[in-house]
Amino acid sequence: MWETGTITVNGKEYKFECKHYEQPSADYGLDGGRISKLAIAETLGETYRYFYNYDRGLDMDVKTPEQAEVLELIKAKFN
Repeated sequence: MWETGTITVNGKEYKFECKHYEQPSADYGLDGGRISKLAIAETLGETYRYFYNYDRGLDMDVKTPEQAEVLELIKAKFN
């Protein structure tokens, strides 16, 4: 199932796109969980700047504590 949405942390808005399943996957899931694909971007007015991408494996990782907080909130909901 695909989920898209926004999340606000410390007054900043972030966009995410997440593909998750009912059952976790040790092979393809994020941290062995249900998320198989996840992209997160910081909202910059009308544009976005992606800072995290997972596509059955980590492609781009978070760099700041705030980005890590956004990731953890999404994982708590879908993973």
